[in-house]
Amino acid sequence: MNGSEAKRVFAEKTLAECSQHLYTMLDVPRAEWMKRDMHSPIGYWPKVAADLKQKLNVARADAEFGTSIDDEYMADMNDEPTPTTTTPTANIDFDTIASSISSFEWLAHVHEIFNAILMNTDLLLSWGNIGR
Repeated sequence: MNGSEAKRVFAEKTLAECSQHLYTMLDVPRAEWMKRDMHSPIGYWPKVAADLKQKLNVARADAEFGTSIDDEYMADMNDEPTPTTTTPTANIDFDTIASSISSFEWLAHVHEIFNAILMNTDLLLSWGNIGR
């Protein structure tokens, strides 16, 4: 029995396509996507999941209040009122995206465990590094 089809879900290409889809669903400009060359290979995909969660929270706040959290913070600092604007994220189903991000996060962690750690022949597996 060949297990390659079962592992395909956790492949780099699949995770890249999922993250691209989620960033697109959140209307995040491509310049704000997390780049692989800025991070080490091990732990990259869970960091992308955390970045997606953070961007979801910002988009949710934008849709709810009409301004971003950063804009509100700066308004408090300057004591100037910020105008509320209509955002393109007003029609996003945040619960569906949150569920998709959670699924992506699970895929990212399984990818890290199996592909980046257990299949890495350069990393010596010992009692000291099993918990990471």
